[in-house]
Amino acid sequence: MSRYRYLDHLFYRTRARSVVRQRVRPLVFDPFYLHLSRLKKAFEEAAGATDIRSVLDLGCGGRHYARLMGNSGIQYVGVDGLGDDEAIMKLDLEEDFSLGTYDLVICSEVLEHIYHYPRLIENMFKHVAPGGVLFVTVPFAYEVHGWAYHDYFRFTDQALRLLFGRAEQVQIRPTNSYLSSIVQRFNNLAFYVPVPFFFKIPVFLILNLFMIGIEGVTRATLRALRIGPGRPFHRLLYSYPLGYACLVRPGSKETMARTDSHE
Repeated sequence: MSRYRYLDHLFYRTRARSVVRQRVRPLVFDPFYLHLSRLKKAFEEAAGATDIRSVLDLGCGGRHYARLMGNSGIQYVGVDGLGDDEAIMKLDLEEDFSLGTYDLVICSEVLEHIYHYPRLIENMFKHVAPGGVLFVTVPFAYEVHGWAYHDYFRFTDQALRLLFGRAEQVQIRPTNSYLSSIVQRFNNLAFYVPVPFFFKIPVFLILNLFMIGIEGVTRATLRALRIGPGRPFHRLLYSYPLGYACLVRPGSKETMARTDSHE
């Protein structure tokens, strides 16, 4: 093995392991840093929004959210239809199932892979405990992915608000700006160039640092000019994000029952 291939092997032994590491500990030279670092930040905010003693992770993949929570004593149940990890419960997410209720129900980067997604959304509401929250993320300006398990849909913030509208409170935010989505396209192209990863690190590092600086200046400028969400320029700037993160508070079971009865 050449020294360059060795370094490539050292940084990314397998793509699957790489994705888990990037989600748990995104580094600025990672190809998907601009997206995954924001997902991690959104999850940390969601996890701090309620007292969590139990978590249900639907479509958990490599259980990276369990790793993010660490050894905190929280009951964690990971569910997925794929994979050979013995710690994951194998279930078809397109079907109805019953696993009790949890303080936090996670469904991250999964809805786009589920053809009958309304059924999965019903299961999310069914499994969240009174006072609990749903944490849902979806890609938007993102490449077609997951060839082994299909990639059917992209959801706008308006669609997400409609899909989770029965809840007591729904907070939806874009993970990135229009500018980040453009820069991420270049990272994606570089990622698939057939050369050792080690040679690509400077490209990812420069592009990511450039975008971090641009977004910092942009946010400061928006604050200085008092251009907040809802203003036309702000809407334009965040109209083509890499994805959306949703924090959904369903409310009490009684509230949910009354809402369902009016649908």
